Amino acid sequence: RQVPAPGGLLLLSPWCDPSRCFPDCLHSYVPRPNPEDYLADAPAARRLLVTSLLGNKPHEYLSSPYLSPASSFGPHGSFDEFPPTFIHYGDAERLIDEIEALVCGMKRDRVDVDVEKTPDAVHDVLMVRFWNENVRTHIYRRICGWLDGVVKRAGGPPARSRAGSRTSPTDSSGGPVTSTSGSPSSSRKRAPS
Repeated sequence: RQVPAPGGLLLLSPWCDPSRCFPDCLHSYVPRPNPEDYLADAPAARRLLVTSLLGNKPHEYLSSPYLSPASSFGPHGSFDEFPPTFIHYGDAERLIDEIEALVCGMKRDRVDVDVEKTPDAVHDVLMVRFWNENVRTHIYRRICGWLDGVVKRAGGPPARSRAGSRTSPTDSSGGPVTSTSGSPSSSRKRAPS
């Protein structure tokens, strides 16, 4: 029995191209950018993760769009029937190259994709409890607003109203407030009108 397609995809710092570190074979290691990120990228550890993912399948399976949807080997149209998608990631995380390739592929195939890229943020910054809470709150509000839109388009019940938790933050003039830095000591700044 075929499972119906989801109404949307919420992707937070997704690992979307395991083939990127090992493009030719499991010994052709290519390091990821942003060594400041807490996400480890040692060749042996990465190889263990990838071989665990592959099981007894040959290396060529890594370029499959099912395992590496952001792979450069993926054909045009790979995302043709994808539902609306929200992707959040930081510009200081190890997975930035593959996430941006995923975003490009989805846009190429005309997926309704909403992207929130947080400056200075490391991998999965929502899990980093000591990070700037204003930045994390902004991300959660963006996610909640996007989820409300998905439910509304699907004809579902209206979202429960919780003061300030379902919409993007605004300043006193009604303009959007965006995070300009995801670092632990940063604060939100007003976006130019």
